[in-house]
Amino acid sequence: NGGFEQSSSGWSNQTQCGDITYALDTSQRHSGAASARLLCSALGPPEVEEKFKTRAWGRWYQPAIPVQPGRKYRMRLWIRTSKDFSGKIHAWATGDKEVGTRTAVSLNTEGLWKEVTMEGITPEANEITLYLNLMEGTGTVWLDDVELTEAEP
Repeated sequence: NGGFEQSSSGWSNQTQCGDITYALDTSQRHSGAASARLLCSALGPPEVEEKFKTRAWGRWYQPAIPVQPGRKYRMRLWIRTSKDFSGKIHAWATGDKEVGTRTAVSLNTEGLWKEVTMEGITPEANEITLYLNLMEGTGTVWLDDVELTEAEP
């Protein structure tokens, strides 16, 4: 359900800090009928920064995605931010046998849809987890068309 077309089936969300709301949005989408939205309307209190290294952190994530250990995978997603977005979007793939967690980072897209890719994901076990994080600032992020595919040999 990488396009968030079947409600949020398969996806969970979690707030570490900040005032963050989650929704499916049919008014903003890269393709299909919907996208996933995160809105950080306020930073958390200064004391949370010591624990989390940020005052804003919320995420959509999909755990236990089945994969073949040792094969190479590629993750692709489309993101869009509000023009006033002041944070970063961190995409993480956990369970990589070479680095533990693969990361792709994006900044404000100025209201445009932007493709973000992560190459060379090599699972150590038979599943990985994808995390799509809003961090370090306020504003809105939309996520759509998330794909995890096996890379060409």
